[in-house]
Amino acid sequence: MSESTTKNPYLNILTEIESSGTQLQIFVNEDASAFDEWSTRFKDYIEVFGNNWTEVEKLNRLKFYLGKTARNIYENLAPSGKNTLQNALINIRAKLDSPHIRELNYKKLAACYQRKGESVAEFIKRLIPLVNSTSSNVTKEVKEEMLCRCFIEKVRPEFQRNLQLVAPLIGRKCFDKLATYVQELEINFMSKETNEENIKLIQGNESSWIQSTSNNTQQYTYENNASASPPKFSSEHEQYDYGQLLIENKDDEYKEYDCIEELKNEIEQMKEMINNLSEQIHELKMDGNY
Repeated sequence: MSESTTKNPYLNILTEIESSGTQLQIFVNEDASAFDEWSTRFKDYIEVFGNNWTEVEKLNRLKFYLGKTARNIYENLAPSGKNTLQNALINIRAKLDSPHIRELNYKKLAACYQRKGESVAEFIKRLIPLVNSTSSNVTKEVKEEMLCRCFIEKVRPEFQRNLQLVAPLIGRKCFDKLATYVQELEINFMSKETNEENIKLIQGNESSWIQSTSNNTQQYTYENNASASPPKFSSEHEQYDYGQLLIENKDDEYKEYDCIEELKNEIEQMKEMINNLSEQIHELKMDGNY
């Protein structure tokens, strides 16, 4: 190994990452189950790129890819607990599966609900690691059932009502189907909220237009009633311009009304298209063809 390689191990790691284009992610979770999955990928990474590396070089790569919690655990291991890559991975995993970490994750899971404005996908990313970390000693089937139950109980109330109705039909032990169904509900809710906002905007414009027209009519009537004789014009040209102005104003009002009606029709068509598309996607996913 050259002197420059020994002095700059992290620089070598960065150069290696840039040249290889690897997609290995830094481990930022705090549960043993997620670490199991990540460590498998890390060992694959070592097999591909580090066949000729020493244990020190492998451990340097490991430290580089550990997030805050896992890195602190690594630094606090006894020298004998991190003298090889395999020992380091085993001991980090054991610390992540400690009663203290599990207790913290139980509390986090109890307080984990879908937040206002949080998408279903974002909520799932928070929920799954917490369920995995609190159910590491159960079978895969039991863990799936626990995940489904937590998901049904912790999504937003408007989704819970629908889930409680369809869960017996979809199945309370298939998380993928439940998640797909709720994400479709989310699309429909977003479409409905957007349409309602547009309709309110249109209704507001209509009210303003009607009020404006009413005020103009009242003003014109008041002015006519205030005078015993019709308005006089100094010339035929002025009389013509006044009549033309009334016609042009009326045309503008009709055009505005037509635009509002056209926008209403477009919104209804868009809503129908989105509903049809959601139904088709749902059918495909339920049939397993999506």
